[in-house]
Amino acid sequence: MMVSVLGIFVFFFSFRKIYSEDYFWHTETGRVLIEKGIPKTDDFSFTSGNAPIVNLSSLAQILFYSVGDSGTQILRSLLVVAMFVLSVFLIPFKKESTRFVVCLLSLFGVIAASSRFLCRPALFTDLLFIVFVFVLLRLQGTKLLMILVFLTALWINLHNGVLLAPVVVISAIFAVFLGRILKTEIEIEHRIFWLGLCLVCVFVAMFFNPYFADGAFYPFKFFTKPAGYILVLEWKSPLVELSDFFSPSLLSYKVLLALLVVSTVASYRKWRSFRIVLSGLVTLLSLMAYRNISLFALVAPPVIAANIEDALEGVNIPRLVESCFKYSAFCVIVVVSLIMSVFCATDGFWRSRHLYDISFGFGLSGVTFPLELPQFLKERPNIKRLFHNYELGGFLISRCERKSFLDGRLVHFPQEIHDDYWSVLSQPQRIDSVAEKWQLDGVILEHHRGRFDPLILHLYQSALWRLVYADSVVVLFERRREGVSSLAGNVEVLKGLVERFKKGDYTGSDYPEYDRETIIRLLYLLGESEIAASLKNVR
Repeated sequence: MMVSVLGIFVFFFSFRKIYSEDYFWHTETGRVLIEKGIPKTDDFSFTSGNAPIVNLSSLAQILFYSVGDSGTQILRSLLVVAMFVLSVFLIPFKKESTRFVVCLLSLFGVIAASSRFLCRPALFTDLLFIVFVFVLLRLQGTKLLMILVFLTALWINLHNGVLLAPVVVISAIFAVFLGRILKTEIEIEHRIFWLGLCLVCVFVAMFFNPYFADGAFYPFKFFTKPAGYILVLEWKSPLVELSDFFSPSLLSYKVLLALLVVSTVASYRKWRSFRIVLSGLVTLLSLMAYRNISLFALVAPPVIAANIEDALEGVNIPRLVESCFKYSAFCVIVVVSLIMSVFCATDGFWRSRHLYDISFGFGLSGVTFPLELPQFLKERPNIKRLFHNYELGGFLISRCERKSFLDGRLVHFPQEIHDDYWSVLSQPQRIDSVAEKWQLDGVILEHHRGRFDPLILHLYQSALWRLVYADSVVVLFERRREGVSSLAGNVEVLKGLVERFKKGDYTGSDYPEYDRETIIRLLYLLGESEIAASLKNVR
């Protein structure tokens, strides 16, 4: 019953409109896989020159494309529920009441990992990671451990996070030797044999992909990422330069991190080597990159609960107190889960936290994506080559039938593309030379992010560019090679956008109040204070 309530909460908390930009190039790749087979060269970008590619997410991409947007949203929530339910049963406990502690802590885990509930193949890495740990904890030292080999062969075709497979097995081997040092492990030869054999077979299984050796070694490329990667949020430490959007998850993450440290110290007399190594591994991974917080959120709750159980072993706790705790914990889980589920289903929680990127329901997020842009570009086939912030790349590929300048497959692009991209964002005047180099027809940028303000202002004031489209998410400038000033045309586009909102036309909008504020902000940025004031006065 308790786990069922937790599962319901996790489902509603993770069920939201699609707001992951990378989702689009994954689904488009799925279409290519079904219609044409395994892609060997990149046909999605006009800057890559049909460079050879390695794609290790083929099974996930085929699945996403086959079930469609709505099916992928349901699949996403089911995968998240599965991994958190498995987390509850990760460690065998001596007392049933400890399971209540895990469920309570899992509430923090769900919130900590909430921003990683994305429609991306990385979900399979989170699930298979916890499955690996579960198997190693339950079947270590037996022939059944070899099931990890088959899981690795599956993993290598679902996501490039498969590199974690040998890492987890190596951690288990290290834990066995650590147990010998701590004198909690006596006869280790048999376990080392099976773990060593499993490790060798796991490495071999990584070659079971369409690209063979190139695919097996591809995950290691992420250790030599292009310079631009350091500016991508999910590759930063969660304790560095994060906006308010992530503060709820960061707070929960810090709570779990503190509890993990305290509980580990408190249970020092009953240390279990694999739990120590596992805790250290997920903590290190989460501190290295924000994208790994989900791994920490899955492992920390059961480990903390097990540490608490070990620390209290031998303490005479009256049965009445234990029963009161169980019922109290159950009530807290039920009440919090139900209230949060209702808030999520009505968008009350997301609105109250100003997390406008997230909204409950089927379809695409109107806050994250310019939903009317595809129709606009369809009517203007002359605008083909676009410079854009890389987050928009997948959307342009999949929904606008345009090739990208740079997209979420960052590691795939040569350093030259990264240099051009980041130099334009840091020095807006360079857009003209880059436009000439790549024969660009236009520039499209997400103004709601605020990170591209200098470039947007430069384009708006330049005689070489003309504003042809604007909505609450993006602005699109067309390149004017004749160099005729286009300021008047710019103003007309903005006035047309404002008139729509004055008439109450919120087509494609999830949160009209947010869209209105972003448009007002854009108008002030561009120096059109009178137009902004006219929209600001409309209630």
